[in-house]
Amino acid sequence: MTGERWQRIKAIFQAALDRAPDERLAYVVEACAGDGTLRVEVESLLKEQDALPAEQATAIDGGLVAKLLNRAQDVTGQRIGPYQVLRELGRGGMGAVYLAERADAQFRQRVALKLIRRGLEHGEVLRRFRYERQILAGLQHPNIARLLDGGATEDGTPYFALEYVEGEPLDEYCRQQKLTIPQRLELFRTVCAAVHYAHQNLVIHRDLKPGNILVTPSQDGKDGVPKLLDFGIAKLLNPTQFDLTDAQTQASVRPMTPAYASPEQVRGQAITTASDVYSLGVLLYELLTGRRPYEIAGLSVREIEQAVCDSDPERPSTALAHAAESGKRREAILRAAVKTAVVPAPPETQATEAFDEASAAGLDPERARRQMRGDLDNIVMMALRKEPERRYASAEQFAEDIRRHLAGLPVIARPNTAGYRTAKFMQRHKAGVMAAVLVVLSLVTGLFVAVRQARIAERRFNEVRQLANVYLFEFHDAIEKLPGATPARQLVVKRALEYLERLAQEVRGDRSLQRELAAAYLKVGDVQGRPGFPNLGDAAGALDSYKKSLALRAPLLAAAPGDVALQREHANNLDRLGDTLRMSGALGAAIEHYQQSRALREPLSAAAPQDRTARADLASSLQRLGDATALSGKRPAALALQQQSLQLLSALANEVPNDGRARRDLYIGLIKLGDRQGAVGDKPAMLASYRQALTVAARAAAADANDARAQRELAIAHDKLGNGLLANNEAVQALEQYRQALALREKLAAADAQNVEAQRDLATSYGKLGETLEKLNDLNGALAQYRQMLALDEQMLRLQPDYAGTKSDLAFDHEKLGLALTARGALEPALAQHRQAAKLRAELAQADPQNAETKRDLAGSYAFIGEVAFKLGAKNAALQREGCAAYQHSRALREALHAGQAPAPAEAAALQQTLAALEKCK
Repeated sequence: MTGERWQRIKAIFQAALDRAPDERLAYVVEACAGDGTLRVEVESLLKEQDALPAEQATAIDGGLVAKLLNRAQDVTGQRIGPYQVLRELGRGGMGAVYLAERADAQFRQRVALKLIRRGLEHGEVLRRFRYERQILAGLQHPNIARLLDGGATEDGTPYFALEYVEGEPLDEYCRQQKLTIPQRLELFRTVCAAVHYAHQNLVIHRDLKPGNILVTPSQDGKDGVPKLLDFGIAKLLNPTQFDLTDAQTQASVRPMTPAYASPEQVRGQAITTASDVYSLGVLLYELLTGRRPYEIAGLSVREIEQAVCDSDPERPSTALAHAAESGKRREAILRAAVKTAVVPAPPETQATEAFDEASAAGLDPERARRQMRGDLDNIVMMALRKEPERRYASAEQFAEDIRRHLAGLPVIARPNTAGYRTAKFMQRHKAGVMAAVLVVLSLVTGLFVAVRQARIAERRFNEVRQLANVYLFEFHDAIEKLPGATPARQLVVKRALEYLERLAQEVRGDRSLQRELAAAYLKVGDVQGRPGFPNLGDAAGALDSYKKSLALRAPLLAAAPGDVALQREHANNLDRLGDTLRMSGALGAAIEHYQQSRALREPLSAAAPQDRTARADLASSLQRLGDATALSGKRPAALALQQQSLQLLSALANEVPNDGRARRDLYIGLIKLGDRQGAVGDKPAMLASYRQALTVAARAAAADANDARAQRELAIAHDKLGNGLLANNEAVQALEQYRQALALREKLAAADAQNVEAQRDLATSYGKLGETLEKLNDLNGALAQYRQMLALDEQMLRLQPDYAGTKSDLAFDHEKLGLALTARGALEPALAQHRQAAKLRAELAQADPQNAETKRDLAGSYAFIGEVAFKLGAKNAALQREGCAAYQHSRALREALHAGQAPAPAEAAALQQTLAALEKCK
């Protein structure tokens, strides 16, 4: 854009601003005289002017500045005076700052080159630019960036060259170097010295903030050096000295950074050196606490004025007390639990944020709070007083009070009472005072030390042990059902486990402690990867934890074989291991563990027929064994086991209708019974069982809307009924059930993003919807649902690449996509999907050769490959050979599955179809 063009844009824009808002558009259309590009430029400036917040106003019209900032010419690579521009360092209201180096071969030097923006070389901006340059010319201090040169470009644009400071903003430097409170105070005193020097030279900075104070890197063991920058909105106390006038007296705008501005700056009142003292107070508050005394982000101008001028900030130690207490709450897991609860955030959320801010600033909130109580609090609060005359009289006095604090001397920010002077004396002479005190104390307390130490150790041991058990059995169980509680549960059991492991090392052979440790490992395993419950998807970790738990319990049970409670705990442990082994693809090992559990529980139930827990546990063992038996291909035997289990569950639920566990167990039993009935082809019985299960689940979910498990089980009941309806060719009714399941699962998955089980449930719902839409001839809708299902399961597989359950789900996804694509006529992508399904299922079958369901699914994949390959391979011999080989694999698998027994009708039909297809290969 040429200078002439820019001048025309600016003239029309400024003339438009002089008109009423409803007259501006007509004026711009007329003034641009058919030049569409010109009109667009001016109108965009006007739009930005309208949208600009009031607090961003500067010495000239804010909208124009905002646009100029975005339109800054890139002068990288150009030569300005004797300097070659290397890159841009930053931008401001009047100009941009560039890194440049000397290019006239006189000597080598890098500078920060500040260049006024083209289009602003007039009026107030030009005056203020020259103002800043003249101010810097009069300041020669080791902690203020020096002015090195100045001049104008060939087209008359003014510039000046400053000492280039390669460093970090003050707060960032303290954070990265992890400076202690005393180190921060010493660094801050150096900044105060630079500000005081500027004040002595009749200059008020007016924009003191971390970004305008850079600290050079530490070198050779020496600390970094702070450098004060950017006097762009500074004020001279004697402006006539340079024939300059302050913009503050000429316009109603107030150039400043509101977060660091003094009350008098915000109000537009007279500015004095006390204004910089206030800004230094804000800066010190931030360095000591990690936060500013007022948070004004997003506030209006009036709200900012109220906060800065009328509200008293918290004392620094109080802010850090909240932060420190928040840290303690976090250690006790309370913060994590609160965040997972479906309730409004309590007041301690602000303290939690304070803890995060202080930690991010490199501070230990508790330690920093102790250092700040008393003198430091008063020093900071004196600098932040609303009335300028009540603050420190100068930056030097501010720095001197900090020095006195560091030396243990009385400070002027505290009343000079006798008690205060005595306390400071004792702090300065701690060694002598403490020596005298210790002599007396040692004589008085020596007789009691040995006994007291023993009592303290015993009490500490019991307190830690009690805390661990509170975590495990009270706190964990209280949050277990809350949506989104998985990460909090993990943290709870992890901390409890750490405590118990340390105690177990201290006291070996303590049977009760060993038992508590076994319970802790069981709960850790539950959070890591218990199938069917909220977990983190770490199946390998869960197996390891369950095995550790079992190893701890085995010797306890051997030493006390008649202990009923130990037998129950051991059986529960066996079931957890069995569940995880089954989902990990080790069906044979899972069945062994289920049989051991059943062997423990049958005598317990027979010996105490009135013991409801013993009967419920036996029903659970029968049910698990039935599930595993079904996977091994023995469907009638699996149905018989489930019927035995349901007899026990129905009796328990009928005996005590309000028993929550009995009602839930009955729901699960009905779902399992429906599955087993469907597997043997009894569709009417299956539908009846699913409907009964839905009634039970809906009642439980309605009783507690925050019970995530009850909501999940209601979704499963809708899902199962949908399956039964779909199998009975009632697709429309099935679609409604699947949609209700999806709505519940989306809510649960959103509430607990780390819960792998919730994500897997959600993928299942997408698959069911896709299958139903496909039956209703909505292929596009079906494909969309299948792809969502596939994307979720692929994400799950990345999280748990060796988990058999996820691989099985993903194979199913590929198969459904392949079938839908075949129906649509997209045969080549369909074949790719079936190949992928077969690859995954072959891996599963190799890893778990006893799993008949996986082999049956693999046979189906090979049959689909054969079908699609033959359709594509009419003129392709290679595809025909692939199809024939796939049919052969399918036949071999199906015949092996039914060796020595009659196949179910559906299986017999599938085998006949495969044999018929093989006729094409002859």
